[in-house]
Amino acid sequence: MSSYLTAEASHLVRLFIILAPGLLAAIYFYVHGNGSSKSETLSASKKITELDVVRQFLWKYGRYRVLERSICMDDATTCFDVRDNVGRTKNGRLYLYRSIFRDSFELTVMNLMIPENPNMRTLNTSKWQPNKTATNLNCYTPLMIEEMFVSGAVKMDREANSQILSIGLGAGYINSYLRSMYPKMNITVVEIESKMVNIAQKWFSLVLDDLHRVIVMDGIEFLRKAAMEERKFDVIHIDACTHAAKKPVESFVRCPVPGFFTPESVGNIFKILNKRGAVIMNLLSIGLPKEEVAETVLHNFKKFFEHCVVRDAEDSPPNMVATCSQNERLGNLKEEYDRFLKIAF
Repeated sequence: MSSYLTAEASHLVRLFIILAPGLLAAIYFYVHGNGSSKSETLSASKKITELDVVRQFLWKYGRYRVLERSICMDDATTCFDVRDNVGRTKNGRLYLYRSIFRDSFELTVMNLMIPENPNMRTLNTSKWQPNKTATNLNCYTPLMIEEMFVSGAVKMDREANSQILSIGLGAGYINSYLRSMYPKMNITVVEIESKMVNIAQKWFSLVLDDLHRVIVMDGIEFLRKAAMEERKFDVIHIDACTHAAKKPVESFVRCPVPGFFTPESVGNIFKILNKRGAVIMNLLSIGLPKEEVAETVLHNFKKFFEHCVVRDAEDSPPNMVATCSQNERLGNLKEEYDRFLKIAF
């Protein structure tokens, strides 16, 4: 606990050094605002920057503000807060993001969009929308999306009509991003907690339609049923984590839930993937070396799939992303994907 507090204090000192020049500006906004639109925003001659907004947020709320507290899942023991937060990238950029939070663990995050003319006096971020089309900062989810393409499972084309299965909703960043950027993809999300769907709709602008659906169901059971029905997908994302240690293995492997890497579940995943398909997983552990986590999770996958690759989520340590498929990836697909993003978007 003491090391955590020390790290927190150190982070606050660094933030203060960076933000000190903006504190006087924040005071000005507060003192001189008179309720009119001109006083509540900067004049047109001085455009409000992202840093202006972050500084004002820190002045008004601190590092975060709680939007909704203690939202408990169906078991009544697993509860989360929804928060708006200040984040910082590795190169020092400050930004705002929304998260689902429990204790010291952020379940999921999405960047916030700053309105064109935010009211700098009230700064009510609860009304702001998450940015579904931006690359999530300091998170592993963009790597899970990238792996769809660099694995060869999905064509690098905005018109790609791939069949996507995503197990574990969270805030819905992966599926919402794909629905926004690739309008012909057919996306099925499986989430075990109905209240998580409510959170995603209320706070993360989750919108469902004919090509974007959420099924409230145990993901392991969904895999079994889909295999029996001979359904097929091009990509299966597994981002399903345990939040309470009930068995020894769960004390160490938090993501994915151990039930997803049993021989039966892996066999079902293999059955419902197309020949060029890939399963992509978020890996996270407590107390185990990364190599041991990867070996524990992938032991059964390697019995079914010819190729498994594990990549560190460099922007979100200690998360890793593991991808398994029947196809050997080409060495230049990462560079091709980077070029594709620049041209297509």
